Amino acid sequence: MLLHRAFGKNLRRERDLRGLTMSELARLSGTHASEISRLEKGQRDPRLSTVHRLARGLGVTPAYLLLPPQGYEARWTCSGRQPSR
Repeated sequence: MLLHRAFGKNLRRERDLRGLTMSELARLSGTHASEISRLEKGQRDPRLSTVHRLARGLGVTPAYLLLPPQGYEARWTCSGRQPSR
């Protein structure tokens, strides 16, 4: 799983658990709802500053949002490709 997709899944899960709309999270984190939408859909890589703002808005650590979702084997590469065995 690519980093931006894992981040998006984690972001959506945490936002839903807190009962927040994208607009509410945007207000809490100082970002835009359209940015949150693109991140949750895995359409773009999150900037480090955005990860920090969203984590603060959700009350979690930035590292928590970057963890691979449960059930996924964590194999990350810089290019986003699966490493060869």
